[in-house]
Amino acid sequence: MTRSRVKEYDGLLIGMTGAGKTSLIQRFKDNSIERSTPTNEPIEHTLVVGTCRLNIVDVGGDEESRRTLWTKLFHRRQILIVVLNTLEPDELPIMKKDLEELLKMKEASSESCLVLILTNKVDLSVDYSITVSDVLECLELSRFKNFKFGVFGTSATTGEGVEDSKNWLCKALEELPVMAYHEQSTIELALDLCLNLKDMLIGKVFDAGRRLLGQHPVLTDRKMTLTLKEEHNILKE
Repeated sequence: MTRSRVKEYDGLLIGMTGAGKTSLIQRFKDNSIERSTPTNEPIEHTLVVGTCRLNIVDVGGDEESRRTLWTKLFHRRQILIVVLNTLEPDELPIMKKDLEELLKMKEASSESCLVLILTNKVDLSVDYSITVSDVLECLELSRFKNFKFGVFGTSATTGEGVEDSKNWLCKALEELPVMAYHEQSTIELALDLCLNLKDMLIGKVFDAGRRLLGQHPVLTDRKMTLTLKEEHNILKE
């Protein structure tokens, strides 16, 4: 098993419609910018940060997605990337409520998580734009003790803040508990082991049954059942 296979993580990318999250994750991936349309169906992105491979699911920001998909897809993911539209301050209280619900659900399951919050479109900032300070004040992130938060101002158009965000994410991933890794190879080995043990035990029980039938060809069903139970107890010992 190589180290690169072990350091693989699952993440969720969320934000209100029009926040620019798909364009921003594209900038994270290869420092390019592409025109994108609103996300109607979940899209999976592969993002390499340092020595880590991130499998990020990009989900729409419409009301239906926020109510159902966000909660469903956040389960057992180690990374949450939240994109806010710096030009839409009225959306901040809505995102606060949605984020609180997700984090409380995560807390209840005792799972750790990295939360990267990005205010996008800072290149278009105006007097009423959302700032990093606004985010910190509104979201009150210190209430959540089991999470590590990073908040950055970014621009998908110019790339501003992207490298700082990636550097924070890279360092934060190194500090995640080992059990938070998406250890696909380890999980596969464990499943194979369980299946092999199951097959082995079933085989032993059938072998025991065949031996008993050979020794006692006229066993009644009741006697056969009782004798097999005795054999099973022997196997357990």
